[in-house]
Amino acid sequence: MVEALGDEDEMVRIFAAKGLGNFKDGRILSPLIKALEDEDEWVRMFAANSLGTVNDESTIKPLLKAFKRDKGGVIDYAALAIRYPGNKKAIKAIHDIKDSKGETEKILAEDALAFSNTLKGEKNLNEFLIHSLNNRDIKVRKLSVLACSLIRDNRVVEPLISFLRDKNEEIRRFSANALAYLGDKRAVIPLIDSLRDRDKDVRKASAFALGFLGDESALKPLIKIVQREDDEDVKAFAALALGFLGSKKALKPLIKALNDPRVWVRAFTAESLGRLRDRKAIKKLELMLNKGEEEREVRKRVEWAIVQIQKYGN
Repeated sequence: MVEALGDEDEMVRIFAAKGLGNFKDGRILSPLIKALEDEDEWVRMFAANSLGTVNDESTIKPLLKAFKRDKGGVIDYAALAIRYPGNKKAIKAIHDIKDSKGETEKILAEDALAFSNTLKGEKNLNEFLIHSLNNRDIKVRKLSVLACSLIRDNRVVEPLISFLRDKNEEIRRFSANALAYLGDKRAVIPLIDSLRDRDKDVRKASAFALGFLGDESALKPLIKIVQREDDEDVKAFAALALGFLGSKKALKPLIKALNDPRVWVRAFTAESLGRLRDRKAIKKLELMLNKGEEEREVRKRVEWAIVQIQKYGN
């Protein structure tokens, strides 16, 4: 699997970066640190998460560098601070970033700092975090859920699935995100149900997770989201998820979604068509360029998709 991180096909690299986190072995450190420089943002994202599963503080410096370059959010920094409680570099980083964010993110950062401080001296962090999922304090539960994606322990799957129905929207969202990294197919049906959550951020996280779980039972629900969802981010992430599922049944709905007036819907739709690699999409993608698509993020992904289809298409 380490060799797959050097494959020219970015889909192979993405799933290698995700899968290596299950080994929790020091031998994966060097190749994953190198993968933080990959040209594909999803390879970088999963490489960062997989590095966090290895209990080795030498990963902190390259992870912080990667977060800074890719404009990582408070969630990234908070999870790292919890994973390595008391580490000065992780604590400083979250102090630095929290003052540049909105009020909700500041609160999350401050809660993570306080939680990290209480974890110092814990001999078995994984056991403590798993136990903390049942804590009555909502802040403790929320932050324990946040850290679950880094501990990669299957014992957290059922609690996380149950948290998809929690009253707190942040707990529901963090649970969906963590389930994406854990890769357990038991989460597929509950995540499909969460596509109907009243909170748009939970719906977005659920769509993201379903794409990376790679189960075709999510295909029709995700296509419905692309066809009917009003929120830009939710629709964009559903389109992105369809690309990772890799089914040609999504081709027509995705081609139609290229007409959406919203930037990130068009951008992630083009990216997914590049992952499907079907030559039927070339005409529409080239037409977008010829008609002068002005949005940089869209053009970049359209150009990338055309190259992928020309290179690997059928």
